[in-house]
Amino acid sequence: MAEFIKGGGSILAFRLSAAGANSVPGSTEVADITTKYELPFTTESFNPVGEFISSNAIAGGRSRGIGCIGNKAGDGSFDTEITIGNLLWLMYGALGEVSLHEEIGLGGGTYTAGTIIPSDGDLPEFSIYIRHGSTNDMSYQFDNCVVNSFRMAFSSNALLSASIDWAGKNQNPDGTGVDFTASDFVAYSSDQVLVCPIRIGTEITHYNDVVWTGDGGLSTSFNLLPYITGLEFTINNNLDTDTNALNASGRLAIISGELSVTGSLTMLLPNANADDDDINAFHEFLRDMDVGTYFGDIVIDIFKVMDSGSPTEGDTDYEYYTLTLGNLYTTQPVHDITDRTKMAYRIDFQATADPAGTLSGKTVYPIQLVYVNSEGTDDYVILHEAGGTPILTYTF
Repeated sequence: MAEFIKGGGSILAFRLSAAGANSVPGSTEVADITTKYELPFTTESFNPVGEFISSNAIAGGRSRGIGCIGNKAGDGSFDTEITIGNLLWLMYGALGEVSLHEEIGLGGGTYTAGTIIPSDGDLPEFSIYIRHGSTNDMSYQFDNCVVNSFRMAFSSNALLSASIDWAGKNQNPDGTGVDFTASDFVAYSSDQVLVCPIRIGTEITHYNDVVWTGDGGLSTSFNLLPYITGLEFTINNNLDTDTNALNASGRLAIISGELSVTGSLTMLLPNANADDDDINAFHEFLRDMDVGTYFGDIVIDIFKVMDSGSPTEGDTDYEYYTLTLGNLYTTQPVHDITDRTKMAYRIDFQATADPAGTLSGKTVYPIQLVYVNSEGTDDYVILHEAGGTPILTYTF
């Protein structure tokens, strides 16, 4: 009886092939463009793309003549679970620029990417490696791939995951049927801490300097976590991929377009509370919300380790991230009633740049990710083998 290839035996890996923008002050950036890192993917669809050009010659019959191939490239998408190790580099792929460094490792002296922001120029390029089945017969390599869109969703009943669409310059025929795990390959392991719901700690903080003024008994920020049930956002780079080589060898370039960061949050609507000024202010803010209302900033911490004394709290003595969705404006407030139970309130938003820093002031960018390492030991998980180097390092 014939055996069939099963998806459960597949492997997906990525490798940085060209770095994005570096604005770390006074630094020289060193990129590791040889190591391939396995990702814990859940779905994958990467394929060669192109056009079959039919011959329209009339040659004594109704049938078309033999044609030719044009506009060859390699595009695709995959969904992957997010870990403390891969979040930094996947967001780097989607946004493209490192603006600050972070010191890691025993005794210090090693610096890697610390703050990821949107690039105004080129985005990083990656090679994507795929193997189907337990042998190398169906192994493929797609080169010079750039993130077109990146969607990440927080949920109470699922691991944090990302859906990533890529545009590539070409499928590399030299990578077909090759064992890409034979060298310079880091396999996914349990050391890569998966981001489950508890790792966001006890706060999702809302900043809005119009609402949370600190005056009259009000706070200067508001914790959304007691009310929020879902949060998702999408980074869209709107790539220009109409750059095909005349000899159909692939795309000549992949050009970044207008950056768009959109998303939505879903929450339960609190009642007004005469004994709580913050609740009253938040209630009124949601009641009066309209299309175009300035929403503010949302800040989320993602922790590698939870505090042993208070398990719901994140431990900042270890690795953690701070993700900021900045300068949000409401594009659609939705508060429909569908039955007699809870009323879900959804806010669709668009994140914007605030170069002058005149709004809530948490970031001038529509989105940024800050990586912090407070461990001061060799036991850090930044997607590299023991004794190796991170994807990006900096010297000064």
